Amino acid sequence: MLRDQRGFLEVYLLVLFAVMALSTFAVLAGIVFGAKKNADVVYQILGEAVDFAGRAASRDTGGNLEGSEHLARQYFVLAFSRMTQTTFNGNSFVPVGPSPIKAPAALEEFRYVRPGEPVPGGIARQPGFMATLNVPVFLGNVPFIGPQFLDVRMRYYQPAARVQL
Repeated sequence: MLRDQRGFLEVYLLVLFAVMALSTFAVLAGIVFGAKKNADVVYQILGEAVDFAGRAASRDTGGNLEGSEHLARQYFVLAFSRMTQTTFNGNSFVPVGPSPIKAPAALEEFRYVRPGEPVPGGIARQPGFMATLNVPVFLGNVPFIGPQFLDVRMRYYQPAARVQL
């Protein structure tokens, strides 16, 4: 029994392969969870900025939401820029400091939504505002290639609260 070593090499290679496969899985799982965390943070900030824009525009226009789309967009850009430490160059948010956004995020759309229009998750029952951003979520630095990003398209609809003064 001690001299019969058939299969020793196969068992050794099997164990080596199993260790490499589990290590690769752990690294990939870490990358996925990190990217999801960054995307969740940016999505929460997006929601807060859209909510702020709707409330501020409603307050400044006396509840005329449809006519306040341009003003709401300005409030959204201001709020999102401050919360993410970015500057807005007319069509995208460019990071200038420690920001959850690691590369320019394009603002594809900011618009007023009428009741009955399609929104993420169904049909709008109330008037509100919707923002659509294309956000690059940082994945990591790849040796000899550089930083790699995964673009995530984020759409957020927020019913506008009419503010009475």
